Amino acid sequence: ASTPAMRSATPFEPPDPSLPAAQRASAWFMRGDVLRSEQDFAGAARAYDESYAAYPSSQALYNAALAYE
Repeated sequence: ASTPAMRSATPFEPPDPSLPAAQRASAWFMRGDVLRSEQDFAGAARAYDESYAAYPSSQALYNAALAYE
């Protein structure tokens, strides 16, 4: 399931579903980093979850857990 782009001062276009999974995951992961830096922890957690859904990685899970905390 696709999640709408989280609100942020930094523009973001969700990655094209036709991109390779690793590229989609990277785009969502970087989005999580931006949102976390803006202290939007709920948005960051959702972005890291999207990253993990696209291409599972321990770093995405770890960062999501920190954002949920």
